[in-house]
Amino acid sequence: MEEYNEANARVVGEFLSATADKLKAYTANAAAVQSAASDASKIIAELDKYEQAQFEFAVELSAMRAYVSSRIPEMKEEDNAGVRVQEWVLDILGKLLGSSIGSGSGDDKSGGSRSLVAKPSKVKYLKEKAGMEKDCNDKEKGENPTMKLAVAAYDAEIFRQLSLAWRELAASRAFVASTIANNRSKLDTPRGDSNPLIM
Repeated sequence: MEEYNEANARVVGEFLSATADKLKAYTANAAAVQSAASDASKIIAELDKYEQAQFEFAVELSAMRAYVSSRIPEMKEEDNAGVRVQEWVLDILGKLLGSSIGSGSGDDKSGGSRSLVAKPSKVKYLKEKAGMEKDCNDKEKGENPTMKLAVAAYDAEIFRQLSLAWRELAASRAFVASTIANNRSKLDTPRGDSNPLIM
């Protein structure tokens, strides 16, 4: 258990120290996607790059949740201010983690509102694109100029989604880094105890 906690603690430190460079990279990727918007052949590579970054972020969030969870002390009737901070941060990390590993459709399955930023998904893109290209090349129906325009419009939409998704990833990382850094002492030692873990 101690080695597990130490490993997760290292992830927290590495996450904070790497955030400045990651934010620069995410912002640069958002701009690069906009620049590449006229070249549909780059969509798959750009989707791969984004989904890998999203997965790495989810892994970091999971490790941070595990670390904060392991630092929760025995509940008492008094002196729970630090514990409440821990619970608040765990709630934030849980929601972000759920969002990071979601379907990418932009739909809230719990009945809430649709997200403004639809997360791009390579699997969804390939399925949709295959169906549209099949309609474009239907020999029985003949050439369909409108469908060809729809394919081009769909590619442009994916580029826009990717650009916004990179920006949202940057905003989420900045928020988590700020939250962790500004509350690190309470997360580590909610009651000032150097070893709050109850085994």
